[in-house]
Amino acid sequence: MQLRSLILVWTTLFLTGCALPKHITTGQVMPGYQFSKDAKFVVLDIVDGQERGEAPTYGSGQAMVSALKEDLMKHGYSVTSIPSKELADGFKEADRLGFAYVAKGGFTYWEDNATAWSGNPDRATFSLEVFETKSRRLVGSSTHQSQSSGAALWASSPTRFVPELADATLSRLLEWKPQMP
Repeated sequence: MQLRSLILVWTTLFLTGCALPKHITTGQVMPGYQFSKDAKFVVLDIVDGQERGEAPTYGSGQAMVSALKEDLMKHGYSVTSIPSKELADGFKEADRLGFAYVAKGGFTYWEDNATAWSGNPDRATFSLEVFETKSRRLVGSSTHQSQSSGAALWASSPTRFVPELADATLSRLLEWKPQMP
């Protein structure tokens, strides 16, 4: 009887204590600034997410670039990307194409707890800055943090957060309703 009670208590604590994912978005557009509905964006290349002391998660940066482009196009914006992480290169390309904005993003936190049974959640935080091409000024920035629940049935990676990270950071700046999980 005690073993059954102990198992029931442990299971209840495990499932309720580790079952809540976390999603937090912060940031804003510069006061008084508004993006035009026909804005065109150049998205810079993004470095792969990397947990401290670990190898980069190969392809996560390109997945993020793709997610940003897809989300912008889905909402009617024109967008292109370049294989450079340098803002100066983004401005050069935006000037050449007549695009109004350069988007520069990066993973600011990446934690891949690859073992499903550990109870430790995967976490990823992505920050996005948008610069106006004409003035070269920062006109908006946004950050989104996503954390899985600690309880998982199989191992995964923070890469699964990429679509959410893109949508949350862009929606905060461009004022559409985010598609949260």
